[in-house]
Amino acid sequence: MPPTPPEQLPPWPHAGADVNPHSETQHGAALGHRHQDHGEHGDDDQDAVDNVLAGHISENELAKQLGLTARTLWRWRRQRRGPDVTVIGRQIWYSRDAVARWLAQRERRMVREGRRSKQNTI
Repeated sequence: MPPTPPEQLPPWPHAGADVNPHSETQHGAALGHRHQDHGEHGDDDQDAVDNVLAGHISENELAKQLGLTARTLWRWRRQRRGPDVTVIGRQIWYSRDAVARWLAQRERRMVREGRRSKQNTI
């Protein structure tokens, strides 16, 4: 029998089976994951996961807010300049608190050069 053409083969990895990816008996179990019923608090758990990085900002977003390029932030990291970073895999995150501290350190008091008043001498 001739081999089946690729366009007629079912997509990998489930070979055409109707699979629920959250099913413990199929895909999840194969990866060692267990499906958990979160019950009425499931949304709270998901919100907590979604908010793990709530106090952080991405490299691209920080660059945009500062009017810089991501390349400039990369260069500053290599030179150990700029705000502290959190590296997760290949993603760069900046703590909003670290950025605020860094900005505060860069603050300079602007001193105006005023006219010197002539002192009356007696």
